[in-house]
Amino acid sequence: MIVIKGHQGLLAVLVIIAIVEETFESTVEIRTHGWAFGGCNSDIDMRLYVKKGSGSSDIIYCDFPCNQGSYCQMNTQQTVTCPRLGGILWKIKLIHNGGGFSPNWAVDWVNIRDNGYEYLLNYDEWLDPGEQISRTIEASSCSRPSSPNNGYISDGTSHNSYGYFRCNSGYYMVPGSDTRYLCYGGYRDPKYPSAICCRSISNC
Repeated sequence: MIVIKGHQGLLAVLVIIAIVEETFESTVEIRTHGWAFGGCNSDIDMRLYVKKGSGSSDIIYCDFPCNQGSYCQMNTQQTVTCPRLGGILWKIKLIHNGGGFSPNWAVDWVNIRDNGYEYLLNYDEWLDPGEQISRTIEASSCSRPSSPNNGYISDGTSHNSYGYFRCNSGYYMVPGSDTRYLCYGGYRDPKYPSAICCRSISNC
C-alpha cells in the first residue's frame, strides 16, 4: 500500500479529481437553419483551434457528415463526437468541400462541449461550396481560483492573460504544483489550477 502524506497527498487528490472529471472526447452539435433550401448533403470539415495554459496551441480536426443520412437537413440539429480539446477553444472554422446535389448550407449555430466547458457560436449564415467561415470566442474575464495557503495569485483575470501562483517570502512551491494558468474568453486552462507552498520541501 502506498501512503502519501501531508500537502503532497492533497495535491495528488486534486490531480486525481481533475483527471476523473475530464472526458476523453468532446461533442459538437450543429443546427441547420430553417431557411428554405438551407439543408445540404456535402462534405463539411471542421477545425477547432485551441489555446493551452502551457503556452502551446493545437488544431483539432473533426468532420461533420452532412453527406450521410439525415445530417444537415433543414431545421434540424445533430451531434458528433470529436477528440478532446485539451485546452480552451478560441476559434472554430467550417470548411465546405462541395459535392452533393444540394450543396448550399445555412448554418444556424455550433455548440461545443468539452471538459465541463460549453462554447456556443452563432453563425446564422450561408456556407457555399469552396467557402470557409470562422467564428471566435468573445473576449471575457475569468474568475480567479483559490490562492494557496501562504501564497497568492498575480494577474489572471483579464481576457487572454496568464495568472501566476506565487509563494510568500520564506515559502517554497511543491513540485507538481501549477505555476500558472491561462484565462481566455472566461475559461481557464488548467480548469482547476492549484499550488501548495511550504516552509521547506521536506516538511510538505
